[in-house]
Amino acid sequence: MLARFCGYTTLRNLRFIEPFFVLFLLQDLRLDYVVMGGVLAYTRTLTAILETPTGVAVDRYGRRRGLVVMFLVTALAFAVLGLASLQGWGLLAVLAGQSLYALGEALRSGTHKAVMLDYLDGRGERDQATAVIGLTRVFSKASTGVAALLGGVLLWQTADYAGLFCASSATCVLGAGLMLTYPRRLEGEWVRDAEAKQQADAQASEAPEVPSWWSRFKGVFSGPGVLALVLASVAFETQTKLALAYLQPYLAGETNRQGLAVLGAGALAIGAYTFVQGLAAGASSALSVPWQRRLGPRALSLAHLLGVACLAGCAVALYVGVLWPGLVALLALACLQNLRRPIFVAALNEVMDPYQRATTLSLESQLRGIVYAVAALGVGAVADRWGLGAAFALMAGLAAFSLIPPRRRVATEG
Repeated sequence: MLARFCGYTTLRNLRFIEPFFVLFLLQDLRLDYVVMGGVLAYTRTLTAILETPTGVAVDRYGRRRGLVVMFLVTALAFAVLGLASLQGWGLLAVLAGQSLYALGEALRSGTHKAVMLDYLDGRGERDQATAVIGLTRVFSKASTGVAALLGGVLLWQTADYAGLFCASSATCVLGAGLMLTYPRRLEGEWVRDAEAKQQADAQASEAPEVPSWWSRFKGVFSGPGVLALVLASVAFETQTKLALAYLQPYLAGETNRQGLAVLGAGALAIGAYTFVQGLAAGASSALSVPWQRRLGPRALSLAHLLGVACLAGCAVALYVGVLWPGLVALLALACLQNLRRPIFVAALNEVMDPYQRATTLSLESQLRGIVYAVAALGVGAVADRWGLGAAFALMAGLAAFSLIPPRRRVATEG
């Protein structure tokens, strides 16, 4: 199963368009930063709206099935976006593709982590959660880097974004096939309980008592420390994701200054940087366990503090006009994000309801989506008015909310 878990993360992240999507919006569709931020905000808002119902659905009707549908819907989204680019259909067609993409992301968020945590619980290996999630993120980020490099080569050869969308669609179809090889027992607790009830009824014996779904759902955030962990994660992850999206125009500005066209050799430079970033971020995921063991309850808060410092460093680099320190800071930020995520999920796993794993993680992702959408519009407006330096300064200020100490501290060990 570990090999299949790593295969999932690899195929899920072979999205060749992702390192160039913001540039597609800015250059192919000729949008300004505010409208570009609006597209990102629309996608994240729709994802957020859909995350709770889809999280509940996959918890109740099968997590494996939900992931199969996720891959197929995402494949269709990339196909629509590829046609929009090829045919020059414009913003409305892109929004249609992004709507399908949002549905796929809503089905994805938290679901595969719930599958992995369920698998470890079934083997009595809950204490291995950080290590297993860290291992899968190594493959995840390495494949992201490989996709960026190959995407850069493809964009350099074709000078067209359509090929990147089509290649991304093909890997999603392969991902759906992989999910069909997962065993049925990983569909989730509700599915297993329903099957046990059917078997017990067939044997005319007493069926196991399944807890009320509504009583479980009402208590999603009632566990000690659950809400504090989630809010800190939302503050940090939203600004990190937004900063890495703004890395694309950051890199494009630097390649243009070096005389490299984005639809030419500049695509190779962007792909090469993202490739290195992906490998470094993946390697950082493998450091989650030693980081957690060494720092204990301070592991998450220190990662947040260093992340805020990286964002502030980007702002300073842009203000003084020396961009390479900012690129180093963004590389470090990607590493920190991937180092802390396995620790966060393992900490959350200690306190959340196992029946509601996908729901809880989807709600966390939903909150991130809402905050991301609002921040994307605000940061886009600031970037248009005062430049990228001010945009990164704003992101650093918003990420600093992750440093507010919770009323009840939750240990991250275990």
